[in-house]
Amino acid sequence: MPGDEFQNDDKSSKQLFSALLKRFETEGKDVSELNEQIEDIVQKTVIALEPYLKNAYHCFVSTSPDIPRAF
Repeated sequence: MPGDEFQNDDKSSKQLFSALLKRFETEGKDVSELNEQIEDIVQKTVIALEPYLKNAYHCFVSTSPDIPRAF
């Protein structure tokens, strides 16, 4: 089953993100603010990568109607 290699204790090297957020909540941290910051970073990363993704799309995705478009 996926995720079985993750442990739910705080001594493991691999932890579920949800478990980490629960621990932060118990420590009084603002988890909603953390989630907003992570979302902001992800959005900015995608925006920064957009020119490269657009170029890769035009280089590798065929415009031929005989070849399915997949990226």
